[in-house]
Order: sequence, then structure tokens, then C-alpha cells
Amino acid sequence: MEIYHGSHGRFETNAPVRTFVPHRIDGDPHILAAYTCTPLVKIPLYSLKPASKVTGTTIAELGDRNRPLDMVVYRKDGKEFILMNNSSRGVMKLPADKLDSFPAITDQTEIKGVPYESRGSSRESSS
Repeated sequence: MEIYHGSHGRFETNAPVRTFVPHRIDGDPHILAAYTCTPLVKIPLYSLKPASKVTGTTIAELGDRNRPLDMVVYRKDGKEFILMNNSSRGVMKLPADKLDSFPAITDQTEIKGVPYESRGSSRESSS
């Protein structure tokens, strides 16, 4: 498994997944994985095959010095959201209904991609 970790500015193969949830993106089943330092990565299930190299697509960098603890997907008023609890920034609420529209993060960055809200603050997309 390889991902691009924007806050580290490089591709990584040993980064630990801290939490993940299954989610359909554009109708296809995916795993949404949150890594230490909080990159959010989408991994299409069809790419997971024995002995194959898999590259996940980083769609959000949610800040370094942070550890995701858990994620849940829920629906409210016809829209899907992800709640991510983490060690440094409380609970983040991210829109989950258009995750296919965020481009891959492939450059060094601290916070970028899928926007989020958290208690007392929000961040708009900077894709």
C-alpha cells in the first residue's frame, strides 16, 4: 500500500492506518482510511488483490501532529457526512457525498483537500 503524505512531502509505504470506514464513492465501494498525521485516503476495493501493489489517493490533509481515533459515516437531510474524532482537533465533520470531486494531493502541504467543520472553526476546500 502506497500513499502520498502531503505533510511529509513524499510517498510512503509504511504509514499506519489509524481508522477506516467502507464508503461508496461515485457508486463504487471504497475504503476511506485515515492515517497518522491525518491524510484521508480513498482506496477502491477493486484494487485490493493478493500480492498486488495498491496506491491510495490522498484527498485530504487535515493537519500534522494529529492522530485520527475513529470515523463514522452518517446521513442527514439527504446528505452524507463523515465524523472523524482525532487527538488534536476534536471532532471534524466532512462532506461525504462528493468525495470523487477532490483531486489527488501530490504536493507538500499541511492542510488541503476535503473541507471540514469542527467545534468553533471550519476550513473551506483549498484544492
